[in-house]
Amino acid sequence: MRKIIASLLISVFAFLAFSASSVSAKVISSKNGDVIIPKTEVVNDDLFIGAQTAVIDGTVDGDVFIGAQTVKITGIINGNLHVGAQTLDLSGKVSGNVYAGAQSLMVSGSKIGGSLFDWRCNCNNR
Repeated sequence: MRKIIASLLISVFAFLAFSASSVSAKVISSKNGDVIIPKTEVVNDDLFIGAQTAVIDGTVDGDVFIGAQTVKITGIINGNLHVGAQTLDLSGKVSGNVYAGAQSLMVSGSKIGGSLFDWRCNCNNR
């Protein structure tokens, strides 16, 4: 019985060890500056940005998470977009959902494949 349990445990550990996949993401932060993804750049990963100003003109093949004062997106996001900003200007393409928490939200000429969730509130009228 012990041999069966031991061989079962070894099999399970071997399976877990050899089937583990790597996880990665691209992280960009700039305390006092701008982060710009140019039109010619393609990011093949999830993208995390923390900056004063974030501009995405290129393509991101993954989810995007942004915390910035000003965010402008004219490029393509093949995933979901999560934004916390004072100003969000969205005129690009997002294939998934857009989760936005922004004081000022401008959406013009953009294509959103999923839904737009906007968490703005007038906190003075609670």
